[in-house]
Amino acid sequence: MVLRIVQYDGDEPQAYLFYCDDSGEEMTDTVHDSVADAMEQATAEFGVQRHYWNLRQ
Repeated sequence: MVLRIVQYDGDEPQAYLFYCDDSGEEMTDTVHDSVADAMEQATAEFGVQRHYWNLRQ
């Protein structure tokens, strides 16, 4: 599974946490009030710590 956090222009501060299969195809997503909230969800659900994220802008 691959996790992606995406923030679309105009949707700030909302962020989407995408749950993708190993080929990168989206399986589902959740919407959060901020990137930080999406990261917290990933940590709570999968144990992904902040230092594991590859942040791009």
